[in-house]
Amino acid sequence: HDKVYDTLKWTYSKDYDYVYESLNTSNALGLGRINTEIAMTRDNGAYIAEKSDGYPTIWYRLQQVRGAKAGGCNDWFVPSICEIEKLRKAVESRAVSGGKIAGRSYRTSVFNHTWLYSSSEAFDETVWTWSHYSQHWFSDNKYDEASVFFIRAF
Repeated sequence: HDKVYDTLKWTYSKDYDYVYESLNTSNALGLGRINTEIAMTRDNGAYIAEKSDGYPTIWYRLQQVRGAKAGGCNDWFVPSICEIEKLRKAVESRAVSGGKIAGRSYRTSVFNHTWLYSSSEAFDETVWTWSHYSQHWFSDNKYDEASVFFIRAF
């Protein structure tokens, strides 16, 4: 399942205000799945509810992918910053190539063309996001729009 989902929010809105709360998600390698489950079950599933502001959350889109059993599977999750970084470095070193995410080369990969959300929070109001412009990670507002891809294992 080599798809990138665009124009999504990380957090949800409540009464037309965005919710800023710490979910205590981790940056660590191997913890993207746990980060995802924390967000998916928080606030009685509020993060996965479709929002009236026209911008679904990454968690809502993930719920759709899981429900549709994309690739025949329903265990997709949003990778942590360390998981994305490890994949990014593998693409950059040409150890991994092909598809929409990796491209034919790093230059054509998602890492060189898209802002990417991780499942790792930086602070209550921000999340670690990959900047394709500056080629580094930064702490971005949870209400900004960015892209995301889902993985099944790490």
